[in-house]
Amino acid sequence: MRHQRRRSCTQDVSLLSQLQASNNGARKLIQHALLKDTDLHMKIGDYQLCSSKKSGKGASPRLAKGMVKVLPLFKRFLVKFKGLDVGRVLRRHCPLSKMPVGNGNANADKRDDIGHLLSSFSSYYQVATVMTAVCHKCVPAELWGSKRNWRIFVKNVDLLVRMKRFEKLSVEQVMHRMKPSDCKWLETCCPGSGNYTPLALSQRRQQLFMRWICWLFNDFVMAFLKGYFYITESSIHRNRIFYFRKSLWRQVNKLAFQSVLANRFEELLPVSHAGPSTRCSVAWQVIGNILPSPPAKIIRCSCNSQYGQKARAW
Repeated sequence: MRHQRRRSCTQDVSLLSQLQASNNGARKLIQHALLKDTDLHMKIGDYQLCSSKKSGKGASPRLAKGMVKVLPLFKRFLVKFKGLDVGRVLRRHCPLSKMPVGNGNANADKRDDIGHLLSSFSSYYQVATVMTAVCHKCVPAELWGSKRNWRIFVKNVDLLVRMKRFEKLSVEQVMHRMKPSDCKWLETCCPGSGNYTPLALSQRRQQLFMRWICWLFNDFVMAFLKGYFYITESSIHRNRIFYFRKSLWRQVNKLAFQSVLANRFEELLPVSHAGPSTRCSVAWQVIGNILPSPPAKIIRCSCNSQYGQKARAW
């Protein structure tokens, strides 16, 4: 039996990778996701989310009793996140295609390989399915409140993945038809008295739920996509967005760089004692970046015009 290296989700989602799966980590997650950019001592009526007292010198304010009661829920979120095997999820929902067998011509094989890799970009359905599976495995069901809220979130994730370059997804679109009243943990965070719910309390619960959903999109979904996919656009295809697995994009860069050096550059006799690695690094900084055009199976290189004298010395 072959043992593959298990890849954790903590490698590329920066904020969560710094938090431990403990009560202290859950407390920091709540403060960042729900209470960030707000006045922590602000009251709405008699409902306070954070105490003004500090436990020690330089310590952050204590959470209110209602917030402390939901710590186990966010701790469970961190435990699931730390234990997620991202490699398994990617292999199942977004597998890499196999390279074709060459015909013996090195240059032709290299062009065919680049064209095959460029045409192997991940589809919108694959990317959205990966992200849906990650959210389903990491986020406890209680934080969604209901299956209705979960289905709306999945629909918005799919909409986010399919957007073009200059399109935007507003908070109103994300929160449309979602019901914060389905979330029992919001009632625990902001407890009421009796069957009557004041307007200020209802608005506070809605604001907390909105902050939680926005944090999931901005700091979880987007961070995961940027961590495991190379995302680029194509102006000739009306600003369509393409998603490449990071491992596949490294192969594209390597083959494209070798092809450009072989066809467009001629190695001169070294004037100094600079080795091949030095000349290669200089050429890479001259070429700059590689921009794909996946359906056409071609690439174009952007040059670094600021490299100037060092580029001519090569």
